[in-house]
Amino acid sequence: KLQFLYFIAIETIMMALSVLTAALAAVPCHEDAQCSISSTTGWRCLADKTAPLPAGNCHLPGPGTAGNASCSCSQATCGSYPPMKPLNGTKYLMIGDSISLGMQSDVASTLKKHGWSLVHNPGNAASANFGDHCKEIWTAVPNVTKFDVISFNFGLHDLGYDVERLDIDQYSALLQNITDYLVTFRKKSGTKLLWVTTTPVPTVPVYNAGGPCNVTSKCLNPPRYNDDVILFNKAAKEIIDKASIPTLDLYTFVINKCGGAGYKSCPGFQLPNNVHYTSDGWSSLAQQMSAALLAL
Repeated sequence: KLQFLYFIAIETIMMALSVLTAALAAVPCHEDAQCSISSTTGWRCLADKTAPLPAGNCHLPGPGTAGNASCSCSQATCGSYPPMKPLNGTKYLMIGDSISLGMQSDVASTLKKHGWSLVHNPGNAASANFGDHCKEIWTAVPNVTKFDVISFNFGLHDLGYDVERLDIDQYSALLQNITDYLVTFRKKSGTKLLWVTTTPVPTVPVYNAGGPCNVTSKCLNPPRYNDDVILFNKAAKEIIDKASIPTLDLYTFVINKCGGAGYKSCPGFQLPNNVHYTSDGWSSLAQQMSAALLAL
């Protein structure tokens, strides 16, 4: 009996030590900016159900309070490409977030007429933090020895007030890493590069669960501010210009299309209280993208 109780006590102690170790190893966070973004582990602020962390210390992308979670600095997966046949003609890699994904179909259709083959990085490239840690995986596409053209953009996720947010210095450092890496393709194999500016944010109320605008459909969620878009685009411009990479200025295109800086809505072009676009909006952006690529 004493031996049985001894083993029970030892097991209880080991379980307690396991929980304590997990708690000590987990670094609570509410945004990527609080994580070790220069390391190979603990660089992404992600939901954590294994360690006892403050409840609701972060907000994941999603409507309203549904995204409230407990987060800690962890390591994300970069995704992978499905099996694909060898690409024909001009081989083009598109790296970007939901804006590039929204344009992808129309751009691919236009470029196909000119003998191009388009591949998008797996899923949403999200932030510069994600891009810097995943760049080697995203540029290693099955059956492609080299790309003729690579376009890239990061910004909207970096400046949103949720788990992916970075401060401007972190964004600049990570974008510099990505740019330096892509420039090596230009030097080694003549790959043409294209930077795409971050698109604007309408000047509308932002979501705040405890504030005046707490209905997701009527507020911008996650919160974003156009002043940040201007700031992040300015920081990116210094890096991109120094690397002598051509730029497609979609920011200015959308601003002009929607009535100028500080616009609140852009009917028929951009969805209300949103950074995404209508079908006509996506088509217009894709036309700009295709023209810029073909002009390289």
